[in-house]
Amino acid sequence: PVLSEDARVFALDVDRFALEGASRTFHGRDVFSPAAAALAGGTPPAEMGEPAGEWLHAGFPGPSRTPDGWRTEVLFADRFGNLITPLTVPREALVGGRWTVEVRGREVPLVETYADVEGGELLALIGSCGSLEVSRAGGDARAALDASPGDEVRLRRIE
Repeated sequence: PVLSEDARVFALDVDRFALEGASRTFHGRDVFSPAAAALAGGTPPAEMGEPAGEWLHAGFPGPSRTPDGWRTEVLFADRFGNLITPLTVPREALVGGRWTVEVRGREVPLVETYADVEGGELLALIGSCGSLEVSRAGGDARAALDASPGDEVRLRRIE
């Protein structure tokens, strides 16, 4: 999903990069590590294999703009139960207004930090990876909202 639609993709020449005596089951160590080292050392991808030709772009759920904000979806819940979305919004775009986030029919405030709400309350914030997250202070937002990947999330400006 990180590649653009016009990316050039190459099929790795495994015989060229595999370590001598490479395991048939441990390609991360015996094939991909040497190939990654070659890339890091400056070998152009075009010299690492033949063009792959047609390839399938896996896609990535993208946010969409709405008149009052954005619409996106839950990508996954992390191990703490935070609902992670693919929506990245520059902090400066959120300045000068109040914002709310709606997920599974519940509205939660968009705040700067977990300390901005009482323990156990739901909240939304721009997480450490720069994307919109729905969380529960000291708890599990996934369980509190019975949320799953694919659930719609809306970020809206409150007038």
